[in-house]
Amino acid sequence: MDVSKGTLKQLFWMNNADMQRADRIRFSRFAIQEGQVLLESFIPFQIGREFKSVTFLKRLRQEQWI
Repeated sequence: MDVSKGTLKQLFWMNNADMQRADRIRFSRFAIQEGQVLLESFIPFQIGREFKSVTFLKRLRQEQWI
């Protein structure tokens, strides 16, 4: 999976930053979409199964764009 350098930097910053300052970072629409795909792929990979809620949210997003 390809992830842009900018998205990785933002995710890294969010992971390591103090939550009191988390509201300072602004994600571009592209970074949000890219991070979403990354996390929705990573979570099932780590736990070994798909969450029903993630499947449901993916379906909602697909129907929203139709």
